[in-house]
Parts: sequence; C-alpha cells; structure tokens
Amino acid sequence: MASFSLNNSEVVRLVLQITGLGRDPSVMDAPTEADVRAVIRSGLRRFLWPIVENSDSAYQWRWLEKFHAIPAEAKFDDGTVAVSAGTVTLTGGTWPSDLTNYFILVDGHTLFVTERLGDTTATVSHTQLTVAAATEYESFKYRYDLPSDFGEWLGGVLYTDATSSTSRDSRFLAGSDESEIRLRYAVGQGQNTKTTHYAITSTPEGDGFSIVLWPVPEPDAFIQGVYLRTPDDNLPADLTTPGVVVQVAPIYAEAALEAILSAAEEYNHETQGIHGLRFESALKRAILHDKAIGGDYDFSQPIRDRRGHGEVLPIDFTDALL
Repeated sequence: MASFSLNNSEVVRLVLQITGLGRDPSVMDAPTEADVRAVIRSGLRRFLWPIVENSDSAYQWRWLEKFHAIPAEAKFDDGTVAVSAGTVTLTGGTWPSDLTNYFILVDGHTLFVTERLGDTTATVSHTQLTVAAATEYESFKYRYDLPSDFGEWLGGVLYTDATSSTSRDSRFLAGSDESEIRLRYAVGQGQNTKTTHYAITSTPEGDGFSIVLWPVPEPDAFIQGVYLRTPDDNLPADLTTPGVVVQVAPIYAEAALEAILSAAEEYNHETQGIHGLRFESALKRAILHDKAIGGDYDFSQPIRDRRGHGEVLPIDFTDALL
C-alpha cells in the first residue's frame, strides 16, 4: 500500500502557521503548546466522529471495526492450596499470570482473586476463611481482558462451543451486570451449564476493559464478535518528535489533515474558512470510499463475510499524528 503521511512536527508547524502562533515548533512556550494540542485534538474528533450531512448522528467508520475472538481457557487446578486471612498459598504449581481474572473454589467456598502477589501466593476477597494446607481446589477464568482499543461490541457477542465431534453450538449471549454475575458465582452457580450471559467492565487494574462471562465457558469455546475501535488521542509528550510513519489510505489521511487544519482555522478566526470547506469535501469522499469497501453494516449479524472490506491500517495517534 502506498503511504501518505505527515509526522508530528509537520502537523504542528502547519497548525502554528494557520493560528498565527509562530512557525518554529521547537520554541513553543507552554501556553502555545497547550493551544496547539487542543486544536489537534479538536480536529481529530471531527475526523473520527464526523457528523453526517443533514443529520444529527455521527458516521461510524468501517475501518474502525475489528473482529475479535477469545479462546476460552480450561480450569487451573495444579497442586494444592492453603488459605488463611485472605491469602491463598499454592504448593506444587505456579499461578496463571492473569490470576485476577479467576475465582477459586475450595472447601465449598468461592474466592474471587483480588491480587496475584507472586507465583504461589494471592489475595482473595474472603478474609475470614481458613483452609488447611494440601487441600484440593479448582480455579476458573470467568473474565477476559479486551483489546486496549476496545470501544463497544457491534451487534452483540457470539459464543461457540463444541457439542460433538461434528457440530458446534453457537448462540448470542445476553447482556448482564458484573455484580449480578459475581453474585451468581458466589452462591455456587455457573460451573456446569452453558454460557448464556456477559458483562463489559473495567479491568482489575482500571486501565482498560474486560468481558465477564456466566456460566464459565467450556475449555474449547470461542467468544467472538466485531467491536468498534477507539483510537488513542494522547498526543506525544514532545510534539516536535517526528514519530513513526504509519501507512494509511490517502483518502483518509487527507480528511484527517483537513479536519485538524479546519480546527486551527476556526481557532484563529472563529469562522469556517478554506480548510473547513476542504474538510467537508475530503470527508464526503472518504465516507463514500468507506461505505464502498465495507458495505452496509447489519447490526443484527456481527459475524459476517468480511471479503471486500479491505484492511486499512489504523492511524496511530500515539506514535504519529498521521
């Protein structure tokens, strides 16, 4: 694919020129840089969530759609455990690295893991339970981290597991609430029946999103669907750093650039100018192209034949503006 890109310093220089704030990005003072950042973010929002002409709704870019599949994991029950004052100690095994996405069944109790302290120790939500060493247990993964650019599912979540050697059982899951699902697990429900519900929640670390499933998925199951990506709008700490060149279809890059320059134009003159008109024209062409390669989206059928929807690399706003 041919590349059409601008690096950070070029975009900043253009914004400075249009706003009348200078020409040399290397000598920006703090207030000027804050203004430039605000202008660039405003422009990116115009491009990423453009309002459709004669409508109050934002257009949804097809190139921001992405298929995602999550293979379910089998239960973990290596070794034995001891429990005391909210700490579970494992003997004869190593805890999974993402143990905070598990709960532990031991001595008839459900213990939600709150922190993995090391390969053999972890803290749990139940602090009053005491279980002697060398006790057998089972732990189940009920929560799966979603991609860092996850925005929302489009059309729902499809669950597929093997019911025989020749057929598979597929069904859409019903949306639920994380607290309701955890309550069901806490009272001992959900280890031996088919998965029917999901909930989207923040990760235990609070830096992203995860999907919580009930009941526990079969080990050979897949949770899958199409989700809407949310680009990272955190601009580089140093706006004068060129950044990494990212290849994108020229028709999208033009619209993104004109969106930023139109925002700069309005910042300086408080009215639409030539770049605003250019953005409207470039946006129309980009949307027509996007519809042509993606087709009409059927929200009731999120898993569909994606042939004809050419892969367009996303614009990376962390490493390069375009």
